Amino acid sequence: MLMGMTQVPLSIHIATKNDKPVSKQAWIDEFVATANRLFKPADIFFKINKTSTFSKPGSIIKEVAQRHALARYAEKDGSIHLFVVERLADKAIKDKWISGVHWRYQGKDKQYRGRRYIILSRWAARIDTPAHELGHFFGQAHAKLPDNLMKSLPRDDDAKFSKWQIGKIKKQLRKMMQSKLLKTTQVEYDRRQLTVTE
Repeated sequence: MLMGMTQVPLSIHIATKNDKPVSKQAWIDEFVATANRLFKPADIFFKINKTSTFSKPGSIIKEVAQRHALARYAEKDGSIHLFVVERLADKAIKDKWISGVHWRYQGKDKQYRGRRYIILSRWAARIDTPAHELGHFFGQAHAKLPDNLMKSLPRDDDAKFSKWQIGKIKKQLRKMMQSKLLKTTQVEYDRRQLTVTE
């Protein structure tokens, strides 16, 4: 049975170390597939729009200024920008490394204000970390129960969104489409096997 689905574009930016990407495409394809499975109840399908590499501000993100420096790559092009780095430091706790973050630019450069993006640590991220951070992008706060995808680590391996969260994600998606923050495409898919027809 074919159902309607909203296709959301992703722009993937991979940090380089010694001129080599810190992540292979296979891992990126796997986390996109995982996100598609977890967002399926919300009728959202993510598709990679473009993939690029970057060398500055480096593959290890330690400072808030480095997080802000990524904003120049996150153009307002209607896609969600995800940055894959080698390691990502906690902004408040010294010597603590985290798996990912949904980041809002709050620097001084006016041209980048309002930009939002996701930063992922290839070293620490689980395969469901991108979906967790995408949940934040769609307005979800942290949850407490271990079976909920929005709980901070540790959480269950098969954690997922609640029905209430799915409803909120759908509502937030509509707002983002109306404001032109996201340039989406309506596609059809087979609910039984997630086969997308463009």
